[in-house]
Amino acid sequence: MFALTKWYLDLVTDDGLALVAYSARLRWGPLQLGYSALLRSAPGQAPLDTASIRRSEVPHLDLDLIAWRSIPLGLVGSWHREAAPIDATLLETADGEIRWNCRMPRARARVTCGGETWLGRGYAETLRLTIVPNRLPFRILRWGRHLSDRHAVVWIEWEGDSCRRWVWLDGVEQPGARLTPTGLDLGDGRTVRFAESRDLRNRPVGAGLSPVAPPVRRRLVGSLGGMREHKLLSRSTLISADGGQMDAGWAIHEEVIW
Repeated sequence: MFALTKWYLDLVTDDGLALVAYSARLRWGPLQLGYSALLRSAPGQAPLDTASIRRSEVPHLDLDLIAWRSIPLGLVGSWHREAAPIDATLLETADGEIRWNCRMPRARARVTCGGETWLGRGYAETLRLTIVPNRLPFRILRWGRHLSDRHAVVWIEWEGDSCRRWVWLDGVEQPGARLTPTGLDLGDGRTVRFAESRDLRNRPVGAGLSPVAPPVRRRLVGSLGGMREHKLLSRSTLISADGGQMDAGWAIHEEVIW
């Protein structure tokens, strides 16, 4: 049996410092593995990655608050919900399912790590995957979120044997939306535009598994194959149908190919 449960949490400060954190639990037959990681990217500096397979608490959700203390990462964080959650079963097959829970499409976040504290707009989701990655019916995955103090846009798109797309604006699905080279077209005249993008990560996914013991890493990398992740941070703007600016914020978005 294969089962992966992964928390994704992020924070972006007003001046563009980004923190991206993961907490995951994997069960694959007799193999059980915990994993936590933190990516920090400040403007004008090379991104810093920290990862650990040491035992760590998972984030705890209580009503409108997520609290997380990770001793291996030296991190204490909190996310306070500002928008209603979004839940979806993205895929159900005989091989398993993909269950996605956007716990907080928009939140106020605070993270302390390494003696520093950051405040900003944040986002949190969980993903439960019970399909071995090399059996997934797609080979390109695009995901992202745009946040401001007023609006949240979240999107998921994949291409392969199965092609699907989901886009939500403030929790309402936008069936006519599509991704563009410069952002999103929401299908009703409104758009999300990216500017001043910078890389947060651009590497093979297997490179993030360095803390894992070599025999286990070989098994995981074999399943992940040539999977490569390109994650970016962009200034983002929500534009109304008449061309007016509805808000401005930050987008974290990525493309994973394998």
